[in-house]
Amino acid sequence: MKKVLAAVLICSMSCLQGQAPAPGTTKPASAPSLNEIISQLQQTNQSAITNISRLRIEKWKTDNDQKQQMQHVADSLQKGISHFYAEIKRLRQVVDLSSTEPTLFLLDEVLQGTNSHDRRVGTEGVLRTLVRNGAIGLVTTHDLALTSLDQVFPAEVRNVHFQERFEDDRLSFDYQLRPGVVTTSNGIELMKSIGLDVS
Repeated sequence: MKKVLAAVLICSMSCLQGQAPAPGTTKPASAPSLNEIISQLQQTNQSAITNISRLRIEKWKTDNDQKQQMQHVADSLQKGISHFYAEIKRLRQVVDLSSTEPTLFLLDEVLQGTNSHDRRVGTEGVLRTLVRNGAIGLVTTHDLALTSLDQVFPAEVRNVHFQERFEDDRLSFDYQLRPGVVTTSNGIELMKSIGLDVS
């Protein structure tokens, strides 16, 4: 079951093109360019696929059931890497499109196949380029670290959220968009509701 949206970021048409930072704000330190980020991800993806393919599970000294289980794990890892690589390639297409024509983007659970640090840096880089190109859109996430991007792009990004109610082991939404970062959480309650020992 999909969790509640932690935040939705909205980029406005008044982009960073030629604008100085608002009074009292500073430009962020130089971050890697989108091309550098994609190049690093391509190298990591290729390296991981190569390493997984070297496992040679069929030669392991263990029973066939364990070999099959490990092969399934290796296959899943490769598919996960491929999924993430496909996502960043689609992101690149959106960025490229935004440089040639007006673009409305809808990015659901952006960069979910990577760690929170890389997701934060990558999302900031992608948004910087989209905003500079005049694109507008929505980014959904459960990663609360991404909600700080409104401080990086104070004139272009706004945090909004949906709220949920968890009653009688059921999750319900009223689908009202509210300003700011979400203040409620449902993940732990959902885990408890199916018998996981979490606190």
